[in-house]
Amino acid sequence: MPYYIGTDIGGTFTGLRHSVQAIVNSAIRGNVDVVGLSILSGAHVGLTRKVIEGLNAANAGDKTAVAGGLILKGDEENLKEMGVKAVFASGTPQETIKEYFQNFQPTG
Repeated sequence: MPYYIGTDIGGTFTGLRHSVQAIVNSAIRGNVDVVGLSILSGAHVGLTRKVIEGLNAANAGDKTAVAGGLILKGDEENLKEMGVKAVFASGTPQETIKEYFQNFQPTG
């Protein structure tokens, strides 16, 4: 499992272009605390909504969702209203992301 440099924060990269069901299954199999979605296509609102709905349908709604990528300022509030706990738009300093996860407390 790769770790964020200088921390004990680990993660798994599952690759690009997975279906919603594959993302949900991977989160459940991996017993993760956080599902991070990095979306560069502009489809972040719809895809994130489907992933959160998929997690809830699979009784895995306790997993925290975070999103990053090319996210418009106006969409950040929409994402948070649907349950995303943190949004890291392009240009977010790495230190900000690192601090978020160092202070992260799992909900499940």
